Amino acid sequence: MYFIFQYDYVNLEYLDLKKKNLTNKGLKALQNKSLKNVKYLDISNNNITDEGLKHLNELNGLNELILLNMNKLSDDYFLSLQSHDFNYSISHISCDKTKLTLKRVSTSFNYFHLPNLTTLKIVDNTINIHLILKELFQLDKICSKIEILDLSNSGLNDNGMLRLTKNISFFKNIESIILENSKITDYSKKYFEQLEKQNIKIVLNMNKLKPKTQKLCYRIVLGGSTISGKTTYINTFIQKSFYDMTISTIGSDKYDFRYPKYEDKKCIVWDTARWNGRFYGTIKRYLYSADGVILLFDLSDKNDFDELPYCVEFISDYYELEEFPVLLIGNKSDKEKNAKKEEIDKFLDKNKFIGYFEVSCKNNSNVQESMNFIFDYIY
Repeated sequence: MYFIFQYDYVNLEYLDLKKKNLTNKGLKALQNKSLKNVKYLDISNNNITDEGLKHLNELNGLNELILLNMNKLSDDYFLSLQSHDFNYSISHISCDKTKLTLKRVSTSFNYFHLPNLTTLKIVDNTINIHLILKELFQLDKICSKIEILDLSNSGLNDNGMLRLTKNISFFKNIESIILENSKITDYSKKYFEQLEKQNIKIVLNMNKLKPKTQKLCYRIVLGGSTISGKTTYINTFIQKSFYDMTISTIGSDKYDFRYPKYEDKKCIVWDTARWNGRFYGTIKRYLYSADGVILLFDLSDKNDFDELPYCVEFISDYYELEEFPVLLIGNKSDKEKNAKKEEIDKFLDKNKFIGYFEVSCKNNSNVQESMNFIFDYIY
């Protein structure tokens, strides 16, 4: 295949190499800078593997890529394409794989044309399963044709099952969902019933479905801005008197964990740093293992209230608020309120929080009541 690249194709935009016995080594020759203007490339019916696709990285002007009848590509060959910058210029990718294994999802999949794709398996068993599901629902060109969705060994839990059930309409042709070896409990049976009413088969050994058990330790995450008074709030709850704290919380130090007493239950409250700051990754890890969130804002600062939608979006990446307890707290009620009541009420109506309290740590007003409220709700 080298002969085709021995000439100067400076102005070549259309390149058809289907049925040319092209190999990975031959595809590597496409990195020739003289082919930088190629916009259409058809390499169908060739012996190229996932490794060979990496050599397309230099074709930054590529608009359309045809990959029909590529039998040596694996189920997750899109991972090779997606890991390079060139795919941002592609508006159309054609393939005919009937089964696709996803380890990562990108909105660029919406530009991919998969005429025969019927089975989608998500193999990521990390915390990203919730993000993958959320992004997947945006990809109509993939979801609309899926008949079998395989979520076995994906790390899917009850909250993820709720998200899937709420968005099942995106899978217009779905026939069955495989849930073996996931993290769901018998709590999700109510979701099975909803799906089966839509003629969707649930593939799962019900005898292996574990009951939802009471946890021995409960974790609460304190969220909000730097000025919202998170540290003062939790310290006032523990000390039962005003405890002013002026040093900004790092959010990754052992001293940022509090262990308040609540009846005979073990509780951990994690005092986080600012949510849109540099500790984003650390907060994300703790949020995923949380049993609830207390979201604080400063009633005396309108800009602080305006940051709340970002915090809610951050939580909703992992949880559906109707199943995950989030308590909203307006702090510093002893000061002049600059966050308007009408805006707060509108925000409460829009989001499904378990409750709302206005507190004053200085006056120790509603601090004990609000913290006990979320503990009671969880237990």
